[in-house]
Amino acid sequence: MAEAGRDQGRAEAGVPDPGRRGFWRQVLGHAVVACKEAHGQRHYSTADLSKLPDSVLAEVVPVFFEGCGYTVEDGYLFRTVARASRPCDAATSPARQRIYECSEQHYYILQRFGSGTNLTAIGRELAGRFEMSEEQGFRAVRALFLELAGRGCCHPAGVPEPPGRAHTQGMA
Repeated sequence: MAEAGRDQGRAEAGVPDPGRRGFWRQVLGHAVVACKEAHGQRHYSTADLSKLPDSVLAEVVPVFFEGCGYTVEDGYLFRTVARASRPCDAATSPARQRIYECSEQHYYILQRFGSGTNLTAIGRELAGRFEMSEEQGFRAVRALFLELAGRGCCHPAGVPEPPGRAHTQGMA
């Protein structure tokens, strides 16, 4: 009886019950993040990314998660699991998933993910190609990046420190 009350309280509080497998995945995920942050690599959740100011997002270099292949066919972005990895887990995901409907502009942007180019530069290239302002280009790139990051397809290769925060690694 106490077990049922506890589970109901968790559900009312909005806390998901991931089960044992989900629990260990979460623990491992938190450990990996803590290890990377201890080595100076910043980590942002998807919710954190959308809250970053444009001045920080502008310098983000977008990359796709390893372990998955991405293709655009018939106007859609598809994800294909190449090997079991997280967030593309072959045990819980179909081998091929339709992720996002792509316009010609989206396709152009996606070709630049993983190229080492930041969102600002991709936006400039997009603006030049599709006759729009650089601001419109950046906003289109930012919107697609945040949408696909939220769907577990891509992430920043590196996120700079927000303005006003001193980098203190290695200082006494």
